[in-house]
Amino acid sequence: MIWCLGISLEATVVVCAVLRGSFRRYIFLNLYMAATLLVEIGRFKILKHFGYSSSEFVYFYFYSDALLTILLYFALISLYTVVFDEMKAEKYVRFGAVLLLAGTSLFTYAVVHQSSAKILTHFVFISTLSGWFLRSFSGAQC
Repeated sequence: MIWCLGISLEATVVVCAVLRGSFRRYIFLNLYMAATLLVEIGRFKILKHFGYSSSEFVYFYFYSDALLTILLYFALISLYTVVFDEMKAEKYVRFGAVLLLAGTSLFTYAVVHQSSAKILTHFVFISTLSGWFLRSFSGAQC
């Protein structure tokens, strides 16, 4: 029931943004909401078809969560640039964002590089954990 409510609210946000003409103004935030909508629908279908303990659900969950984490990061940075644009500090926000993302990516690669089996899967899993760190660092709720 809660899952259906969440999906309908995400769809409402995307539809309202399109109808009000603000989709392009906050493009990364709206792309995040649209991606969240699609991911939640995909998770529901995979969960219904394969079950909660299946490897298909686990892979889809972590890969989609990594994608959503990256999109959320860009959505937050785009909102920060809107806020700090009035203070003429937009370039510092972008520089800090690129530096933080590069540092997190390098750390993730260094952790994954130590293991040789299924490197992409480990990279996505560690990226998800690093993404949770970025969310907590930036003040976003997980």
